[in-house]
Amino acid sequence: MPGRPALSALFRNSLFGTVSFGLRFLSNAFLFIVIARFLGAEEFGKFALASSLAGIFLVVLDYGFNLYTVKEVAADPARTVELTGEVIATKLLLVIPSSLGLLALAAFMGYSWDLRLIIAILWAGYSLYSFGLYFNTVFRGLNLFEYEMYPTIVLNLLQIVLVSVLLFLGVETVGVALAFFAARLLYFAYSYRLLVQKVGRPKLSFHLENSKALLLKTMPFGVHAIIAVLYFQLDTVLISYYQGNSDIGHYQSAMRIVSATMVLCDVLVSSYTPLVSASFKTDGERFKEYGFSLNRYLMVVGGIVSLSLFLYADQAISLLYGPGYLQSVAVLQLLSAVIFLRFFGGAYGLLITISDNQRLRAIGVASSLFVNLALNVFLIPIWGIRGAAVACVLTHVFLNLMYLGFTYRALGCMYLERRAVASLALLGAGSVVAWQLKATSIGASLALFGVAVAVCAVCTLDDEQKTAIRKLVQTSLSRSEKPERVRQEPEAPGTGR
Repeated sequence: MPGRPALSALFRNSLFGTVSFGLRFLSNAFLFIVIARFLGAEEFGKFALASSLAGIFLVVLDYGFNLYTVKEVAADPARTVELTGEVIATKLLLVIPSSLGLLALAAFMGYSWDLRLIIAILWAGYSLYSFGLYFNTVFRGLNLFEYEMYPTIVLNLLQIVLVSVLLFLGVETVGVALAFFAARLLYFAYSYRLLVQKVGRPKLSFHLENSKALLLKTMPFGVHAIIAVLYFQLDTVLISYYQGNSDIGHYQSAMRIVSATMVLCDVLVSSYTPLVSASFKTDGERFKEYGFSLNRYLMVVGGIVSLSLFLYADQAISLLYGPGYLQSVAVLQLLSAVIFLRFFGGAYGLLITISDNQRLRAIGVASSLFVNLALNVFLIPIWGIRGAAVACVLTHVFLNLMYLGFTYRALGCMYLERRAVASLALLGAGSVVAWQLKATSIGASLALFGVAVAVCAVCTLDDEQKTAIRKLVQTSLSRSEKPERVRQEPEAPGTGR
């Protein structure tokens, strides 16, 4: 390998990984909002449904290969070319049953021919993306994160430009799907070219026995990923069956906002993961301290985000999607509870995994999938998309209760602090008053809610953190005042100034 720059590997990888993740997130968030505004609820519903279905079958194509490859390549770089050839051959074999399954589901659901065409185009693009993403995963295993970032920049810039231009020119949903396909085709080609140049050309070997053995090795990764995707996409498929495309558009417009807020949860959990992992077997007291601290911050941040979207759901929907999506306001208010529940469960999910109880977490997610299916089948025919939102809330309540029980069983502690509960109580009281003020003055309501958030934040911080922040502020103020004092000094006699 050529010589590396002086930057530490951790800093370099964190930088490139953050850029790649941020570009994917911002691009998807921006594009779905633009598509929803230009196409309207009915056509956006078609696109969102096609995207959800393609996403479900994409996880079958991805299986557990990405995580498996990173682990194996990092452990034995000399096997990289051989391993990538085996995985790519197995992925190519999975394309056939995945494609047939998706088309069969579309036919069984009785979707219109134009919707089936959109599904087929998006699926072709998703398949190319799956292979391109895998090529880039190889670079992650080799500690070459920058070569993952370059194709990601190309993909997201192409998607934004192509989709925005075509929407501006007045194309319909099929044209938007074709734009996604074109961008992902170029992403696939560029990613493969980088793989061949930097690593070598994969040697494909189609042996059913080898592919079967590989699927068995990666089964723990693949099954968990499949269940997780079904858990979050099942409601959209059932809405399409019981309701219609317009309802999917309204539901997904709210759900996309909820999904976007999960980035904060992921950032908090990710920042604590190394600390919690390192202290689990070496320092029980520190492990417990980290558990309490992470849960406190997740609860408070989740509460702030959840209550802000509940209070100002109508403003958020109008700003992002326009007046044609006002039906989504009630859905967003219901789903705002999911945000708090997801944040609340984040710490427990991490603690269960770190304490070598991943099996319990898998049981919880699998059980919640069946609960979610039953609730959606029962509630959507009665309440429509609001029923889907209620089902989502109740499913997360069920999952969190299981996580609480599993955590207490595994670690003998609930990791709940009075300070976190008190902070949320203060925030809740302020939110009630802000809700009352909203009818007369949105400005006063926002100001009061901002004060409630500030008070909640101060109560959440511990004494050490408050002292550190106070010192930082004092240092900043003293530095800003020092030049002013120098300028005010009288001129020394005889200096000629």
